[in-house]
Amino acid sequence: MAAKVIMKGTTQIDTSRFNNLRVEMLDLQGNDIGHKGTSMVMEMLLENVTICHLNLANNNLGNFGAREIGNTLPRLKLVKYLNLAGNKFGDSGMETMALGIALNMSIELLNLSYNEFEERGGKLLGGALAMNKKLRHLDLSWNHLRGNGGVAVVRALKTNATLTSLNLSMNGLGYEGSVAVSEALRHNSTLTELDVRNNRINWDGARIISRALRNNITLRVLKIGENPLTTTGCHDLVDSVTGDKSNLKLMDCSNVCVLGETLILAASIRAKRKFQFLSGRKVGSPDKLGQRSAREKRPMEQMLDFIKKHGLRPLELLKNFDKTATCEMPRSEFINRIKKTGIRMYNFEIEALADEITTKSSVDGIINYRSLIESVLKEVKLERDNKVKERDRKQRLKEYHKRILQRGTPEDLQDSNIHLESFQDPAAGCISFCSRETSDQRSRLFTITHSIRQLSLVDSRFKQENTGTKGITGSNILPKPAVLPAPVRFLSMTAPLGRARTSRPKAKKKKKKVKRVK
Repeated sequence: MAAKVIMKGTTQIDTSRFNNLRVEMLDLQGNDIGHKGTSMVMEMLLENVTICHLNLANNNLGNFGAREIGNTLPRLKLVKYLNLAGNKFGDSGMETMALGIALNMSIELLNLSYNEFEERGGKLLGGALAMNKKLRHLDLSWNHLRGNGGVAVVRALKTNATLTSLNLSMNGLGYEGSVAVSEALRHNSTLTELDVRNNRINWDGARIISRALRNNITLRVLKIGENPLTTTGCHDLVDSVTGDKSNLKLMDCSNVCVLGETLILAASIRAKRKFQFLSGRKVGSPDKLGQRSAREKRPMEQMLDFIKKHGLRPLELLKNFDKTATCEMPRSEFINRIKKTGIRMYNFEIEALADEITTKSSVDGIINYRSLIESVLKEVKLERDNKVKERDRKQRLKEYHKRILQRGTPEDLQDSNIHLESFQDPAAGCISFCSRETSDQRSRLFTITHSIRQLSLVDSRFKQENTGTKGITGSNILPKPAVLPAPVRFLSMTAPLGRARTSRPKAKKKKKKVKRVK
């Protein structure tokens, strides 16, 4: 039967008690063991074959403890749950831990909440997530990732194919984080639960996220409450999951006021599938912040829409009105004709339209073809300018989003972050490592160095002259860098390793002398 060990109020750890084969869960939360105790626990884990659940939360490990854990993570094969919350880890400690997370192949649930990771720590974590192939649940709440750090973590979801739950609450992601979340939801196909509460996401960020939610089919839980979404942003989010593609089951918009229309929309979703919507109190009017109202169309614009709808031309419309064929008509007659056509315009809008195309020089307010054409051309030019401005605005916004994602690029993890002390064994012809390297690294480096040594020895055997045996001196014992042989064009399977095949010289063909007959 499996056993669970909980230790409280101790700073000295006796690792001998964990050598049995029954302990599977070890809880050392709140014991202030420091980085020295961390090294003892890590050494014990390398020898233990049963512990799969480890809780080291609130132990004041600091950056030194983070480095010890990071150096041990690649060799942990059994631990599946690791809680490191509240240990004052910073960016400097994350340099080693990130590589350990990337190389670890056993941990499925990792808790790094309530630490002191900032933007660079977020970028390192993003690089680790992009490489990790085992982690399923990650908790990074209550850190200081901010915009660029949060963007780096979320961008890693684009390539990560195992993570199903991510908690980024209380990190100040802001608008930049909203852009990254939207990008991740478009490409990720494994994430089922996302928590971005208390991240300063406003109504613009909610609109960006809602666009990605329309086509996402994997997300089941979205917690986005405690943000300044306003009634507009909350309505956009609910409206984005009304389609048949969405499989969202829980949307948490706690402490965000909503309109009655939003609640009705959520009820309609609940009628089709299992869906739960959490929100703040109901209000009768929308928030002024983030409120979007449809642009009112100008009278001439409404008339042109009517003309396009019925396939007419402006002059044809005026000719239909002109029964006297004089190419002009009084203002009052034009107003009456407009009302009879069925254009949905109020009386004051029709009056404004008539004032716009009335000839200014005329006293009686006469409308002629020329004034109508000038007004139509003016409206067409204005509409074209508005389209150009809107296209430029969208292009600038798209470039701004690209810059946001570029600034939050995850850092590439270098193998130099783990310092491997090595020495060369001249008798064995290989390199021996301290206890920090992994078995994969050991086998890979052994193969490389053994081949290099064999190449250098064979090459020197053919190049050096036989001058007799030399006495053992200090220079012979010290390790010397392996010297690769000069590059060759081709190798032979029968020639010694590292030596080029010596091709036989081709015999010159003797030209037969032809005797000329005199």
